[in-house]
Order: sequence, then structure tokens, then C-alpha cells
Amino acid sequence: MLDPGGQYAQRVTFVIDDQGILRKVLDQVNVKTHGEDLAVLVEDLRK
Repeated sequence: MLDPGGQYAQRVTFVIDDQGILRKVLDQVNVKTHGEDLAVLVEDLRK
């Protein structure tokens, strides 16, 4: 996905469960914390 100015690519993460259901779309990603943020989100979704 391109930023609104069309110059840079934006990171988008799709979280899909074991049944193939889209559970979350993360379109505001901080690349410095994304791995940890994603791990917390996935753990929360498993509860």
C-alpha cells in the first residue's frame, strides 16, 4: 500500500487464524516495535 502522497510503501499486516478467518488488519505499523506488538496481539487472540 502506498502512503497518501504515493511515494512510499506502507507496511500492512494481516492476522489470519487457523480457520482462515481474518482477525485483524494492522495498517499503522511502527517498524521498531511491530514484532513485539504482533506477538502480544496473537497471544491475546488465542485466549
